[in-house]
Amino acid sequence: MNNLRTKAYSWVPSLYLGESLPFSAVMLISVIMFKELGLTDGQITFYTGWLGLPWVIKPIWSAIIDNLKTKRWWIVSMQFFMGVALALVALTLPTSFWLQGSLVIFVLIAFASATHDISADGFYIIGLPDKEQELYVGVRNTFYRIGMVIGQGGLVLLAGFLQERMKETGTLDFSLFTFHFSLQSVIASWMVVFIILGILMFLLGLYHAFILPRVETVAHDRFDLMEWLREFGRTLIVFLTKPHLISAICFILLFRLPEGLLTKIVPLFLTRTSAEGGLGMSDVDFGFIYGTLGVIGLLLGGIVGGWAVSKWGLKRCLWPLVLCITLPDIVYVYLG
Repeated sequence: MNNLRTKAYSWVPSLYLGESLPFSAVMLISVIMFKELGLTDGQITFYTGWLGLPWVIKPIWSAIIDNLKTKRWWIVSMQFFMGVALALVALTLPTSFWLQGSLVIFVLIAFASATHDISADGFYIIGLPDKEQELYVGVRNTFYRIGMVIGQGGLVLLAGFLQERMKETGTLDFSLFTFHFSLQSVIASWMVVFIILGILMFLLGLYHAFILPRVETVAHDRFDLMEWLREFGRTLIVFLTKPHLISAICFILLFRLPEGLLTKIVPLFLTRTSAEGGLGMSDVDFGFIYGTLGVIGLLLGGIVGGWAVSKWGLKRCLWPLVLCITLPDIVYVYLG
């Protein structure tokens, strides 16, 4: 166990970077890309809204992850898979079936990413003793946010920069062996973004294949469906008999409801032209202001919120924190 403690810094940051990059790609970067490729706001919010379903229902197959292979195996396998899948998104963009193809691949990435999240969180718990888990909570959250900055900040900014560089011709011309290609600047810029994402995830998989400690002694080769159903039934009964269940569910659903409603539409509102009712931000502006400064603000807010709760307790801080997450939404009403 001492060996695991001394090496935790070498895998905890990269593990949670690997959690946030695919989520950012599917749920955030795709919104801007689909907007620039001509989809309406209604189409974008409908398609990308459904893409979030795997993260919502992931507890359904978490028992399979726990009882088949090892969490380390799932982490590495999903990272390799997502690396290839993200690169495939880039290859679908110049085709006539780009929308159908990219949506299918995004669905696969979403399920793989949700599976990766289950494995990574479980690995974190069994791979570190309790004190080490407490020590690295801040590290894992920080690197998850760094992944968001890289995705919706740096890579969106890169897409805008590439489009600005290709603005004069509107196309990107290059040759591969004896083949010559001419791509629209928007398509070419997003191809570059998703190829970079694919390479990053593949490199993370390669890194973790060597660096992740082997903390599980048994690798399960068979999944018992009946045992899983019995365990699921027992868990469901325990959940349904919890005191104050209704009020707890209402709080869970309503606490972040305003933020949930804004998540999809805010990037579109910020980047649509003024004639379309938006603020007309370029990808460069959006990537820097919303994707970078915004996420840094989110990280700092989490630190301040954690400090406040530790100093005054959750009960005293609950209503101020509810107001902090809800009242700023009035700014968007004013901007609109």
